[in-house]
Amino acid sequence: MKGLTTYPFIFVFSLLFSNLLNACTNIQIKALDQSLIVGRTLEFGPDLQSRIMNSPPHKQFKTSREDGTPTMSWTAQYGYLFADFFLTGQALDGMNEKGLSFGYLYLPGYTKYPTVEANYNNKAIPYTFLGDWILGNFSSIDEVRAGHANNLCFCNTN
Repeated sequence: MKGLTTYPFIFVFSLLFSNLLNACTNIQIKALDQSLIVGRTLEFGPDLQSRIMNSPPHKQFKTSREDGTPTMSWTAQYGYLFADFFLTGQALDGMNEKGLSFGYLYLPGYTKYPTVEANYNNKAIPYTFLGDWILGNFSSIDEVRAGHANNLCFCNTN
């Protein structure tokens, strides 16, 4: 009899939180030798149409606002392998030749991007290019922190 009341309760309870299932989860496991294994689940609602791609060192990137106004541009120092999203050719997850990895987690309703004034366009990057910028230009987390301190990430959609 206990099972007859427990299972419906679990089912109803899980329905209350079903919107949380439309997300991805980052997983990090530390081995005994202190090395890390990083992965993610991909239970995002829509099909991301991801492809496994590579980006060579010295590739040039030019970004812009939705109205075409140029923002940051750069030449990648490092090559990297990545998975793109919605056939954009932009890095959703990846790892560069120095071992730095990047994983983009979408947090609808929680993520807030700054408004970037026009006089900062040369330091502004659309958030969809953040993975390419990090993987192409940095070899460590410390470098990312130092390099990101002077740049602004913004949302390129209304």
